Amino acid sequence: MRAPLRLPRASAFWLGMTAGWAAYGLILAREQYAYDHLAGRSVSPFLAYLGRAGLDVGMWLWATPLAVALARRFRNARARWIGPVALHLVFGVAIALATAAATYALLWLLAPPGPHLLATYLLFQLDPGVIVYAAIVALTHAVDFYRWYSDQQVAAATLQADLSEARLRILAAQLQPHFLFNTLNVIAELIHEDPERADGMIVRLGDLLRESMSGVEERGVTLEREVATLRAYVDIQQLRFRDRLHVSFDVAPEVREALVPHFLLQPLVENAIRHGGAGSAQPLHVAVVATAAEAAGRPRVHLQVADDGAGSGEWRESGGLGLRNVRARLAHLFDGDCAFALASRVPHGTVCDLWIPHVPVEPARGAPTGGGSAEREERAGRPS
Repeated sequence: MRAPLRLPRASAFWLGMTAGWAAYGLILAREQYAYDHLAGRSVSPFLAYLGRAGLDVGMWLWATPLAVALARRFRNARARWIGPVALHLVFGVAIALATAAATYALLWLLAPPGPHLLATYLLFQLDPGVIVYAAIVALTHAVDFYRWYSDQQVAAATLQADLSEARLRILAAQLQPHFLFNTLNVIAELIHEDPERADGMIVRLGDLLRESMSGVEERGVTLEREVATLRAYVDIQQLRFRDRLHVSFDVAPEVREALVPHFLLQPLVENAIRHGGAGSAQPLHVAVVATAAEAAGRPRVHLQVADDGAGSGEWRESGGLGLRNVRARLAHLFDGDCAFALASRVPHGTVCDLWIPHVPVEPARGAPTGGGSAEREERAGRPS
């Protein structure tokens, strides 16, 4: 689609001014013609009235840029308005008399009416001329204020977008050190007790860090890639808890190419493991499910993280960094066009549900899979 044609401000000014004065001249000629006709005077051809109105309008056409320049040079202020008003009154009288005198001179060249009529003509044209000048000044102020207001709106919108983008970057940056510190603490605990398990966690941590620093686009990643990243994290946790942790994945084929925020699921699974009791003697089951849904007639992606931990209900009130981060990112990215819900399961456990807009990858641009997502999933699914 072609961009709309936009004239430069100077060209648009002259075009608009000419069109406005032409319309005014046509109205003026029509009114004078109708007045003479109703008054029973001899009526000249309409073209003659149009030519006379063209003389008046033509003088103001050239006086308008001067009036606009004076209006912008001497603006009214709330505290000091008497000075500018007085100056504009003087300017209005001067320009009204100058345009009337120039019009009279042209009329005298075409059909000399006699020099003794000059004073009468100037006095007759003074009031309308001052009113026209005042209208030009008022219109100039209105147009300038509208432009200023529009520029302020654009600047405010740009600033808001920049602030939102900066906050999203901060939120996304918080996840990496948050997860990294937690994982390093676990590795530090195991490095003397079980060096083999600690070594396996370091390998998986390297894979996960490479994924987190792979230049993810701001619009998000495919759900397939997000799940592959989550599998690498789950491998680390399974190396830590072994048979006490079981994580399953069920991703519907129709949503695998949907775009989701990167590292959206990892904080939810981390909270389920931490508060679900994976550190206790009882095994913990965590299910990650992604299906297609619809809300208000629009396609959605339904993401669910559910666990059966005895103490998992605590993380609904924990207000940890991961949960706060997820809520804040969703609020900024989708501006309320999403849903986030936490609920208890019977007899025990917690389920977290997310509904976000279903935005597929654009075919022309290609899916942001980062290359080799299937290989990463296969590698992530094999603990060392």
